[in-house]
Amino acid sequence: MTLYDAYGRAVDTAQLREEQAAPTMTGVRNIYSVMHPSVGLTPEKLGAILRQAEFGDPFLYLALAEEMEEKDLHYLAVLSTRKETIAGLQIAVRPASGEAEDIRIADMVRDLLLGGTLNLASVLFDILDALGKGFSATEIIWDTSRREWAPARMIWRDPRWFSFDWVSGEQLLVRTLADENQHQPIGDTRGESHFEPRGSGLRAPRSSDSWRGVQPMTAPLEPFKFVIHLSKAKSGLPIRGGLARAAGWSYLFKNYVLKDWVTFAEVFGQPLRLGKYGAGATESDKQALLTAVANMGTDAAAIVPDSMLIEFVQARQTGTSELYERFANTWTGK
Repeated sequence: MTLYDAYGRAVDTAQLREEQAAPTMTGVRNIYSVMHPSVGLTPEKLGAILRQAEFGDPFLYLALAEEMEEKDLHYLAVLSTRKETIAGLQIAVRPASGEAEDIRIADMVRDLLLGGTLNLASVLFDILDALGKGFSATEIIWDTSRREWAPARMIWRDPRWFSFDWVSGEQLLVRTLADENQHQPIGDTRGESHFEPRGSGLRAPRSSDSWRGVQPMTAPLEPFKFVIHLSKAKSGLPIRGGLARAAGWSYLFKNYVLKDWVTFAEVFGQPLRLGKYGAGATESDKQALLTAVANMGTDAAAIVPDSMLIEFVQARQTGTSELYERFANTWTGK
């Protein structure tokens, strides 16, 4: 018996036994992050990252969204509250009817979801990663040892390993090491024009079907292999629907003021330390004096030759921490 998916495509059950989006030691699905877009983030850099995501390559945007969760505790708390609220809900499984077959199926599903086979709360938490990034892809690892196949594990996959097609911006594709576009597209494309960007390397249409906007080094997701969650903080393309896109600008400006606040707190209340050296001081003497002046802020002790002098100049403090605190609270909505 042939199994068909929701779009009428025949399902290759052999593919269900393989992991399509497993990590690789090298290549496009590497777990190690070598690019840190949040480092040295500026308005120009953030704008470029957002535009790049709109134009079909969301890699840096998704990396930035991940780092925002690690560096902004308020943003992390907001996302975690939403995730844990859903993941902590009580789940009930009821049969579709009182017939024996429906009751048997309900018992099987209940045992799978609530009997400990899957850690459903953890799976739901990972699926809700879409809240920040706009989408999430959780791969199903099937247990095919029994007559009735069932999910053995559900693994969150790094969103950086995925991108969207170039035409609709809604079909999720997995990044690959080779051009593996051997699949039929989602939906029926008969009679529609085919998108083939110049130099894209897309193959010519096969019979009346073709890939539409499937860029090189990507492949459509196998049927029944993924749980895809598209989260919509607003209407529009999925890659623009996550909270991270809207929160990116507040993250940027809040980090500007936090940096200034930390600098202010570091020197607030401390007198200016002024080192003086004689006309015959060497470069080595000057460097030693500079080191002594710098260390006095933390060590409260230093030694200098008799020919040098350190003075403490009491500066009038005109700044206030309230400016930074109020500005930071503005960006967190307090």
